[in-house]
Amino acid sequence: MIVQTILVIVKKFIIKKKMFKWLLKKYYKHSPICNCGWAMKPFESWTSRYQWKCIWKSCGCEAFQSDNGKFHWFQGKKSI
Repeated sequence: MIVQTILVIVKKFIIKKKMFKWLLKKYYKHSPICNCGWAMKPFESWTSRYQWKCIWKSCGCEAFQSDNGKFHWFQGKKSI
């Protein structure tokens, strides 16, 4: 009985996580996917290029697109 209850809770959690990922992909339509598997949000800080950062501050991945269309990935500041 306890094992079944735990399985039901875990399944609900996984479904909610997948739904949240799907919503982020729809909200940030033209954004790349981070190395951790989540959508990246656009931002502008030091250039006029297209730039993105991971939605999770603990991840810290950032990316930008150069003039020829190539993505450049780097590890930004992590704030844990």
